[in-house]
Order: sequence, then structure tokens, then C-alpha cells
Amino acid sequence: MENKSKNSLNHQQKTTNLWQEILREAMPKTETDNTNLFVFGDSMTGKRLLFKGMNRAIFENSQDSDDKKRENQRIEEIAKFSLVDYTFLNIQEFPHDKDAEIIGKLNVWIMNFFIDKEKIMEIIKPNDLLNSICLIVTDLSRPWMVKESLIKWTNLIQETFDELIKKLPENLQNKIKDNVIRKIKLYQDPELDAEGRPITKQLTPEEEKIKLETPLKEGVLKINCGVPLVFVINKSDAVVESQNKRKIEEDSEFILSHIRLLALKYGATIIYTSGKTNINLTVLYDYICHVLFNFELVHKPNFIEKEAYFIPAGYDDLTLLKSNEEIKKYLEESYEDRIKKENNEKQIIEEDIQCEDTNTFFESLKKKGVKGKDNKMKSKDILNIEQKKSEIINEIKKEENLKPQISKSEKDKKYEDKKKDIQERVQEKLKIKNSLSHNLEDKKENKIINKDAEKKNKTRENMIAKLKNLKKKEAVKKK
Repeated sequence: MENKSKNSLNHQQKTTNLWQEILREAMPKTETDNTNLFVFGDSMTGKRLLFKGMNRAIFENSQDSDDKKRENQRIEEIAKFSLVDYTFLNIQEFPHDKDAEIIGKLNVWIMNFFIDKEKIMEIIKPNDLLNSICLIVTDLSRPWMVKESLIKWTNLIQETFDELIKKLPENLQNKIKDNVIRKIKLYQDPELDAEGRPITKQLTPEEEKIKLETPLKEGVLKINCGVPLVFVINKSDAVVESQNKRKIEEDSEFILSHIRLLALKYGATIIYTSGKTNINLTVLYDYICHVLFNFELVHKPNFIEKEAYFIPAGYDDLTLLKSNEEIKKYLEESYEDRIKKENNEKQIIEEDIQCEDTNTFFESLKKKGVKGKDNKMKSKDILNIEQKKSEIINEIKKEENLKPQISKSEKDKKYEDKKKDIQERVQEKLKIKNSLSHNLEDKKENKIINKDAEKKNKTRENMIAKLKNLKKKEAVKKK
């Protein structure tokens, strides 16, 4: 009984974040269970749509049923109120073959925009960082926020991951940092055959040793977070107005220059994407598989297409960046001064306009109708105008009366109903969590009891065997 109470207390102490536990228990158990993809970013950057689009782009034939879509929508609604959301990416045996077998699922943890250091440390455990990749998602629909957002999230990740890494044994602390350096130093531009398939380039031990002993390029990886970082500049197609689009195209090189300088500091990859129009989604998928599972890299760096920039970690350096005089000037210019927040609302210039009243207007029309041959407006025409005017006004009034008027109380009721529905769903999750935790406790206790019973049986069998041997020896001695 004492063991039971101790086990239950320990279980309660280990339970940290409700959503973390629920999501971890719901995760599919595959070969890739220990591999994680962490996603950070501000609200409205299209984080969830990005992964939906990625699964859709890679696995074109996979379509969800109506029930599955409704369930996903329901989960997303609840996820808005949680600190972290869970999804996954299917991993194929051969990523570039549509008929290839799915060998596992990559765990994807999407952090909500209001998460802080303490909550991240409850969700992510030190061992989770051993084989992981981290995405920071921002978007081009609000270019003035891109640099600020990347700086904010890289600072938070650095501060949080440093504390998590310190909790690991010293040999693993060195290993996790060395892995990031290794991936950057061993980067090679991909080579493709005539059919566009990657040609495997295996380095000899000597070549690999030379690369690893060579110092990092200038300005690269000044800060090592222990996990490979990817700057995902999403919504590269999303432009609200043509004026904004023209402005973004003019400033695209300027924006990219500042992102490249920040990416060098953290050894990060840069990729422009769009979950809506599938821009670079296969590139992002392939790069994730390359980093985590050592699949061959297929896509070369792309500096040409403004909506599909791709600069992998290990390719860029400060010398290359500043070799262009125009880029050099861009980096000397303040990002905030050039990329200012734009107001999408149309500016209306108000003017003082003097309007004459209706009677005066119609009197002037009557006068014009009498004067001159060019303006043959009769009093009958004026009456028709007045009649049409009154008819139009009456029609507008009728339409206004026919419109359903939603009272404030009805709006409040709808809001309360929605709130109540969400609370009920959360309660359902709590019940599932409680039932799961009880089952886990019972299983653990049964395992402990069975292990104790097995130990007792083994010791008893050993004692019997020893007694039999002693008896045999005594019998031999007597003879």
C-alpha cells in the first residue's frame, strides 16, 4: 500500500502540462518517435496551414473524409486556447517517389504565439533536443514585422534551449552543439542526374576530417542554440493591394539582406514559402528530411525567384553577403526606417463642398428647361425625375426594413453558446486525460508487482538448486 501511494504521488509530481501529456499520449508510435520538429512564430503567420499544405503537396492522393475534416476543425478550435498544438508529417522511404512506402511520422509541435520560456521548458524536455529541428515562421504580408519577429523568437529559443541543454550530461551537451556545427561544415551543393534525381556524394574519411577541422566561415554561427534553425518566410504570395506588392518587390533584396545577416549569426536556413499556393513546400519538406534523416538534398540555393528564395545553412557567409556593393549599402540602412508599417485603409481627402438644397436644385433645372434650344428639359421631365427619386428612396427603405436585425442580446447569447461549447470540449479532454492517467498508474503498479513476484520466484528456485547441489556433494562425500 505504501508503494502504491508513493507511486501515485510521484506520478502527480511528474505531471506538468495537461496539453503536453494529452498530445504525447495521442502521438502515433513509429520509428521516428524520438524525432521532433518545433515550430515558433507570431499569430496569423499561417503555421498550421503550412503543414496542411505540405502534407497535401507531398501526398497528393491523400484526402480527408468529411468526418475527419470536422474533427480537425474541432481540434483546431480548442488548440487556439492551448499553449501547444500537435500535428505530424508523413516520412516516405524515398521522398521523391510518390508511390514510396510511408515509414514513419515526424512529430510536429506548433507553439502558440503567447508562449513563454517557463511554459516551453514544461513542454520540451532536454532529451527532445537530441534529434530535432526548429522552425521560426514569419510572413511577408506584414514585412515591417519580419526582422523584429525573427529577433524576438531567436532570443527566446536561445535563452530557453541553453537552460535545457545544461540539464543534459556533459558529453551530450558537447554532442548536441557539435551536430549543428557538423551539418554546416559538411554542407555540399546537390548534384542531379539527367532525370533530376540526386547523385550521392560520399565524402572520404580524409575529406570529411579536413572539412570538420576547417574553421567556420566568417560571421557564421556566432550563437549556437543546439538545434538547427530554419527561418520560414511564409505567405510569400500574400499581397493585399497592388501598391503593397510593388513596394515588396522593390524592397525584396533589402529585406532578404537583413534576414541573411541574422541567419548567419544563428547558422539558420532561409526559405520563402506559401501554404496557400504551395510555393517551396516540397523544398521545405525535403530539407527537413535531409537534416533529420540524412536524405539526399535535392534543391539548390535559389536567389533568383523573389517568392521562392532558398539559402541552406552552410552555403552563405559574410564575405559572400558583403561582396555585393548594393547589399552592403542595404545593411548600413536601418530596417525600421525603410520598411514602415503601411495603412491598408484608403485615405480620404476631405474637402469643404457647398451643396444647395433640393428645392433650389430643381428650381435651377426648371430654369434651364425653359432657356435655350440646347437644353430642352420640360416640367414633365422634372416631375418624372422627382417621382423616380422618391421611388428609389422607398425601395431602399423597404430593403433596410427587410434586413434581419440582430440584437445585442442575441449576439451575447451566440458568444456564450460558443464559449460553453469550447468549455465542454475541454472537459472532454480532461476526462480522457484522467482515464489515461489512471490506466497508466494501474499498468505501472501491475508491472512492479509482477517484477517483485518474478524476483521472488527466481530467488526461491536458486535456493532450491543450491540445496540440491549441497545434498549431492554430501552424498558423494559419504560414499
